[in-house]
Amino acid sequence: MNHSTKKNKISVNLTPEIVHIWIANLCSPQRELEPFYHILSEDEKEKTNSYQFRQHQTKYIITHGILRMLLAFYSNSDPEKLQYIYSSYGKPHLWNNPEITFNISYSNEIGIFAFGFRQPIGIDIEYIRPMPDLQPMTDLLLSEAEKKHITNSSDLSGLNLFYKFWTRKEALVKAAGIGLSYPVRQISVSLEKEEVVEIPNVCTEKSGEGKWFVYELQNLKPYEGVLATKNQVREIHYFDWASDRPAIAQ
Repeated sequence: MNHSTKKNKISVNLTPEIVHIWIANLCSPQRELEPFYHILSEDEKEKTNSYQFRQHQTKYIITHGILRMLLAFYSNSDPEKLQYIYSSYGKPHLWNNPEITFNISYSNEIGIFAFGFRQPIGIDIEYIRPMPDLQPMTDLLLSEAEKKHITNSSDLSGLNLFYKFWTRKEALVKAAGIGLSYPVRQISVSLEKEEVVEIPNVCTEKSGEGKWFVYELQNLKPYEGVLATKNQVREIHYFDWASDRPAIAQ
């Protein structure tokens, strides 16, 4: 697997073997939100207004505004005209260009956006912070093999290991589009930087069954980030929103 930070011209042509990862800081002054808010759909604007706290509204506006700008870049469309269709579990797809696949995640001050082609993808990022309910969450979400690994590990704390396991599982569930109601304890992952994971047939969505590929993302500390794909990819290209944004987003 080749992980690379691209500083040259960004290709709009995605391929099944390459995934683009965009990273964005979500802390922006209120005066900078208008361009993002302007391109949101009416449903997204309604969702924004449903958040009680300003900080949650801000993060939603920025992440979904950036997503629209990037999807417009890859699909050669107007960001405000993009339309989504949703799976039975609520995973969005582009109505006019379903071959472009995408997924987003955000935690604390960072948002992360993944774009692929002709294959399902999922991404998760988590800010590593203390968890008072670590043990109950471990019992609820991790498999017996994963819990045993935490018990026997002398290299990393239980907290760090939990986040490594959990981001892998959440990225897988998001890629498969099977919803967070899936019994994730039945998925067992390792801590390899690249691995193949089997999702057992215990759900009604046939598209979620079978083998999936998991990749640990690089240089995200103090965050943990993971990409999951249906088919193996040979390259992951990283871009920074602040410096690499395409012309359509400026």
